[in-house]
Amino acid sequence: MLKESPIFDVEHGFGGDGETVPFPFSDSPPGVPAGTGGGCLQDGPFKDWTLHIATRNQTGPRDDRCLTRSINTEVGRDWCNSVVNEAVLRQPDYVSMYLNMQGSVSQYAKYFGVHACGHFVVA
Repeated sequence: MLKESPIFDVEHGFGGDGETVPFPFSDSPPGVPAGTGGGCLQDGPFKDWTLHIATRNQTGPRDDRCLTRSINTEVGRDWCNSVVNEAVLRQPDYVSMYLNMQGSVSQYAKYFGVHACGHFVVA
């Protein structure tokens, strides 16, 4: 299971999920299932970090806030797997590979794509 991966280990990895917050997040495409966190990190080496960047990473006044994380096992299971990866690698040319990798994030059930998958497995 994704959440038990060594990468999320509290002591030797990046730590686990953030505090559970209401879903959906404003940045999620329509139909993307909820992750299990979304709030400030509760453990691991980055739990006390403060980000000093503008809201939504835009140019503007800084908005000091905690580092957040939401681990989404559904997205990982459905779109970050070897079958999807192999479909990308089987494409006959660069353009086909690129389009297949991007998928369609307008509707989760249609095709999420391995590129967007990386953004929403750990959001």
